[in-house]
Amino acid sequence: MKCINCTKEIIDGAESCEYCGYEYGPIEIKMPESGLGSIKRSRRSMKPVIKGMVFIGIIAMLIFFYMDKKNVNKSALTVAKGVYIAIDKCDGGKFIKCFAPEVAKELKDEGGDKVGKMLGMIDVLMEEKYGDNWSKRIVYKVISDTEIQITIGDTLETMKVAKIDGKYYISNPDIF
Repeated sequence: MKCINCTKEIIDGAESCEYCGYEYGPIEIKMPESGLGSIKRSRRSMKPVIKGMVFIGIIAMLIFFYMDKKNVNKSALTVAKGVYIAIDKCDGGKFIKCFAPEVAKELKDEGGDKVGKMLGMIDVLMEEKYGDNWSKRIVYKVISDTEIQITIGDTLETMKVAKIDGKYYISNPDIF
C-alpha cells in the first residue's frame, strides 16, 4: 500500500509510515444503527432521484434534437434567401456561392460578369411581374430538411437544398 501523506510504498497494515512518520489510526467501520434495513430503504429512496435524472436526460436530448433541427431549417432558409437577395442585387458572386460546388464551378466558368448580367435580366422580369421590392414579398416555408417552398405572388416553387460538408447549397439549379 502507499502512504497517503508521502505516497511512498509501505507495508500493508502499517500503523505509521517509515519514511515520513505519518501515523495511521485504527480503521473503524460503523454499521448503521438500524442494520441492513436502512440500507435497503436508502436504495428505495434513490428511485425517484434516478427517475428524475432519466427524465432530465430525455428532456435534454429532445431540446438538443429540436435545436439541431431548428439550425438545419435556419441554414437551409439562409441559402434559399441568399439566392433571391443575390438576384435582387445582381450579385453574381453571392449567387454562385449558393450552389453546390460542381454547379458553382460551372457558373464560375461562365464568368461572374455574365452571371451578374443574367441576374439583372431576372431581376427586371421579377420587377415586371411582382413589382418593386419583389424579393421582400417572398414567403419561405421549410417543407423538409431538403426542400424549401418559395411563394412569390401566385407562384409557388419548391427549392431543393443539400448539405455538403456541413454547409447547405441549392441542389436544383433548374428552378431559375
